Amino acid sequence: MFCNTCGSQVNDGSHFCPNCGAALQAPGAVAPRQPLAQPKDAPPSGMPRSRQSQGRAQKPKDPYQPQIKQLRLQIKQLRLDLQQLNQQIGTARIQYQESAPFLPWGLRRLDRMVEAGRLWNPAQKRQQLQQEIKQLEQQLLSLQQQGRLWNPAQKRQQLQQEIKQLEQQLLSLQQQQLQWQQQQ
Repeated sequence: MFCNTCGSQVNDGSHFCPNCGAALQAPGAVAPRQPLAQPKDAPPSGMPRSRQSQGRAQKPKDPYQPQIKQLRLQIKQLRLDLQQLNQQIGTARIQYQESAPFLPWGLRRLDRMVEAGRLWNPAQKRQQLQQEIKQLEQQLLSLQQQGRLWNPAQKRQQLQQEIKQLEQQLLSLQQQQLQWQQQQ
């Protein structure tokens, strides 16, 4: 299979092109044969990939970044909406508190009930906004974690660390086995 964006060969089942970072799950994103037409700035197809970049390797684009940016913007907008709503609720409460001392005792209780009734919808809206922000932040965190795992350099480094740990464990087990054999 080949990427329709850059023409490089990709493994079956891959989600993103290892060369250009294009999403491969969309319809028409992969082709059974290498595309015939290459972009103007593409080097000749016979040249190895390492030489195509002419000394400067192109870093694959993180496919999660556009989604992460969009989520950050949505969260920012919701936080601004929440801040505005909190200001409206605070202003309404101040108005009721300022007028309460001038009301007779019996009317103060009624005034509090009116205040609670008027603030019911804004309070519900505030709770809804807080839940939406929490859900979007969880999605953002998940995408950031996926993006970290997608990064080939970080993944390679993580795998190298795991290999070192496994090699150390193997060496330790071999030493224990040798000691055990010597005791027998």
